[in-house]
Parts: sequence; structure tokens; C-alpha cells
Amino acid sequence: SRLLAPFPRRETRAMPLFPSKLKPENHEHGEVFLDSSTSRRRLSIANVDETNRLATIRIYGKERTVACRSLCVLPINGCIRRNVLRIVESRWCDYFILLCIGINSILLALEKRRAPPTDPTNLAVEHMSTVLSGIFLAECMLKVCGWGFRVYIKDGWNVLDFIVVVSAVIEWIPFIPFGDLGFLRLFRVLRPLRSLNSVPEMKLLVNTTVGAIPRLVNVAALGLFIFLVFAIVGTTLMPGIFYRECHTTQSPSLISRHGTFCWEWPKTGEGRLCGGYYDCTAIEGDRRVPVGYCGGHEFDEGTFAPVFRSNLTNLGPSSGGPYDWCSDDSRPMKVAPELDFVHFDHLAGAFLLIFQCMTMEGWTDLMYYVKDAFGYWFAMLYFCMLIIITSHFLLNVALAVVDEVRNDFDGDGGGDEAQKRASTLALGAVGEDVLWRDSELVRLCRRLTQKPVWQNFVLMVITANVITMCLQQFPPNVVLQESLQYVGYSFLIVFVVEMILELVSRGVCGYIRNPTTCFDGIVVFISLVETVMQAASGGGGGSALQALRTLRLFRVLNKFASRNPKIAILLKAMIGTAKALRYWLPLFLLFLYIFT
Repeated sequence: SRLLAPFPRRETRAMPLFPSKLKPENHEHGEVFLDSSTSRRRLSIANVDETNRLATIRIYGKERTVACRSLCVLPINGCIRRNVLRIVESRWCDYFILLCIGINSILLALEKRRAPPTDPTNLAVEHMSTVLSGIFLAECMLKVCGWGFRVYIKDGWNVLDFIVVVSAVIEWIPFIPFGDLGFLRLFRVLRPLRSLNSVPEMKLLVNTTVGAIPRLVNVAALGLFIFLVFAIVGTTLMPGIFYRECHTTQSPSLISRHGTFCWEWPKTGEGRLCGGYYDCTAIEGDRRVPVGYCGGHEFDEGTFAPVFRSNLTNLGPSSGGPYDWCSDDSRPMKVAPELDFVHFDHLAGAFLLIFQCMTMEGWTDLMYYVKDAFGYWFAMLYFCMLIIITSHFLLNVALAVVDEVRNDFDGDGGGDEAQKRASTLALGAVGEDVLWRDSELVRLCRRLTQKPVWQNFVLMVITANVITMCLQQFPPNVVLQESLQYVGYSFLIVFVVEMILELVSRGVCGYIRNPTTCFDGIVVFISLVETVMQAASGGGGGSALQALRTLRLFRVLNKFASRNPKIAILLKAMIGTAKALRYWLPLFLLFLYIFT
């Protein structure tokens, strides 16, 4: 215990089993050992607050704030409390819980939703889920006993786990007067989120996402204002334009069919909107010939509203007239099913249309619809401004806010250090000045491989190799194919010679440690395997491996990056981003799994 203590050893005074008050002056040096019989039991009080309600303990090399008296009956120096704290703070307990969370996630994926409950798979999943819920309940109870309930619920991850555990316990009650509570099973899918807390980088991503929500309120308000402006412009200028189609007659006709009167207004059947760029005309020779008359909904505010003229009534079906349309071929309808949901007929439909355009999903089709039905230049201006302001400007503002929140969470400088490591990442070979073996052959190979003439020659051969691969075609030119095959063999010989020189110059260990030479060696080995396979199969095998030769082109890019600092900065940023995404991708897949 003396080795584990950060302060000089002091004589500890005995504490009562149920202390009425823990005085801060009893802890002059900040620590009192609760158990010093063996170094294996590393549990000590580091500090007690002034209210004697919270204490900071040190256990297994980490500090934890707990309640001085858990559940109002368990003191911090009690035997039960000490053993419970040793269990819940053990790393093996964390590993076991993470294993149970993984098994629970697999079971949720294996459950057959459409099969009856008596299905063997569903029965096995149900029994295993019950066992796992009991384990999670025991973990929750142990943490509450060890930390105290108030300390336990201060952590958002514990609140999430507590909700999941309570929902599972409610399902065990045989009679619930509140009806079917099967929806509580949905809370189980939230349990895999707890696994994020064990990885600091992924925890930083989650904290950034959650912490950015309050700051994104301002961005959401700005986005709502932008949406409202575009929606009001659309509903003011373009209501009902998606009803406009070409008809064979200029206005509806009231006819008698099966003993009843109805309005008939046949369509030309083009399935194209009209009234703007398209005016129901076709080009015949050098002139435009009308093929129909453009008409829209009865309440269309333009000149496209149908005119109902009859001796019986002048009111249409939508205006309270007594007669309906004869068929759907006469009734004004929208030309596409999706236009029933995204349109400018009211504010909700306009909001949905703007949101779809912001996601850049099918916005060009909507722009073409508006061009045909309203106007060419107005539609182009409206939708281009909409895409630029919402999809590019607004989303980048949101990303800037998230990046600012991440910088706030990254106050310890860990992210900056990672960024510096990414920015200083070498893309190519790192020259070793120390020879792996003191011999004349090694010096000769080192001087040869470091000469600019040799390096430029190898880069030229690599570029020529890629160019010859670009000359392949189907059906193949027999003469050209045979020539390219011999040229490829000559290139392969050059690459093998280069690999041998690099191996002698750097040694096997140095060759493998260098990213560029190791990468090129793998490509050369694959090329040799592909050549042997082609020779063994009579020229018909190994073609799939041939495409891997293109990877040598990255060496040319590396050479350009070493000479152009701007290209080097871009490549280093790309590599740093790719390395950072290794934590984002599991988080994305986890959320995808939860929503699935």
C-alpha cells in the first residue's frame, strides 16, 4: 500500500462502521487507506467534500466520485461497499458487460419478427435475452450500491442503461394494467451505445454530436427562415402548376353518359407538364404546330383554369357544381405520383420539396417539371439558388458548428496532437542514413537507388506500364496484344531488378518497414504470380491480378508530392482524414444497426 499511495505513509485512525460524519480535517494528506492488508486491494479515499456527501476514491489506478453513504445505509468504509466497488471498477467487469452487450446485439438481429413466438430461434433468443437482462440488472444494482443513486444517474450513459433495465424489468411483470407494453422492447436496441463509452475517440464523437445539438438550434432557426422564404415564394407564384397538362379541347364539355351528365376534357396523353417552357406544340419542319391546349386545375390562378360553359350549369366539380368528371382521363391530376407529396399547393408540401432539394435527391426532375409548367429561367434561378444556399451553405454552417464543439471537447490538445501527427505523416520513403550492413555492395546499391536518374527512370517505366494497360481493348487486337505482352515482361524485369536493389540497399527489415518499398514489393510479387498463372494456363489466367499493377501509379503521385508542397499538404490531409474515419465508421454502422 505504501507503493500505491501518492503521499507519504501515515498512521491511519480506525473509522466506525457507520460514521455519522466524515470530517475533512481527518484527511490532512488527502488519503486514508481503507484496506492495506494486501496490495491487490487498491481502494482508498483521496478526498471528501465539505458537505460529507461525496468522496473521491482511488481504485485500480483511477479516481471515482461516489456517495459517502450509498442508499442511506451503506457507508463508504463498509466491507460490502468496498467489495462492490472492487467488482464494478474492475476492467474484467467492463469486458464482461461489453461481451454481454455484443451478444445482446446479435440476438436482436437473429430474432425472426414474422415467425410465431414458439419458433425455436425466437424461444432461444427470448431465454438468452432474459438471462442477459438479469445480468444487466445485477450490474445496475451493483453500481447503485457502489456509487450511490444520485452519483449513478448523473452520467448520461447510466441514465440510458437505467431506462433499458427498467423497461426489461417491466416486461417481467405478469400483469400490467396499462395494456400491451411490447414497445418497451425497442429500448433494447439502445444498449449497444454503451460500448462507445469504452473507446475514448468514439466517446469524443458521441459527446461532440450530443454537445452540438444546443448550438445547432441557431442553425436550425436560420434554416427554418430560409425554408420559409423559398416556400412562400413557391406557394405565392406557383400553386397548382403540377396539374397543368395538354388537352385535346380548349375547355371541358358537358355530355350525357349512362343517363347522367358529366364533364369530359380528354388529355393528349403526353404525360408532360405545360404552361411554361412547354406550350403543347411540336416542331414540324421549320415551324411549331399546336398539338393540344394547356389546362390545369379549376382553381388555377392563371389562364390555364378550365372554363365550364353549359346550358345547365357553369360551375365545375370543385366549385360546387352538380356534375363530376366523366373519368380520370378528364379529371385534372398531377402527372407524377411523387408530386402528390412535394408541390407548391400549400406550405407543408413546399417544405417537403425544399427539404428533398437540400438532400440533392431528385431535385433536377423537380426543376424540369417547374421549367415546363412555369418558366425556364425562373425555375433555373430558383432551384440553383435553393441548392447553393441550403445544400452547400447551410450544411457547411452546421458542420462548422460541429467542428467548433469538437474543438471545445478536445481541450487537452489530444486532437491537435493527432492532427500534427497526421500532417507530418510521410507519404514516401524515409531515408535511412545508417547502412544495415557495412559492405561495398550495400553502399553501391544505396548510391544507385538514391540517384535522381535512376528514380526518374523507374517513374518513367511505371508511367509507361500504366499507359500500356490503358491500351487494352475488347475485342483485342491480336498484334497489339502480343506486343503489349512483351513490353509488360520488360517492365516486370525492371521492377524485379529495382526490388532486388532496394532489398540489398535497405535489408529485408528496412525494406518491409518502408511504406513505399513494401507496397511496391507487394505489387511486384503479385505481378510475378499473375505472370506465372498466365503461363500455366496458356495465357488465359491471372487477368484479374493485372489490374493491381495500376497501384504503382501512386508512386508517381508520391514523387509529385515530394516536389510540390501543395499536393503534399492535400495528400497528408486525405490520409489524416482516412485515419480519423476509423472511429467514425463504427459509430455510423452502430447507428445504422439501431435504426435497422
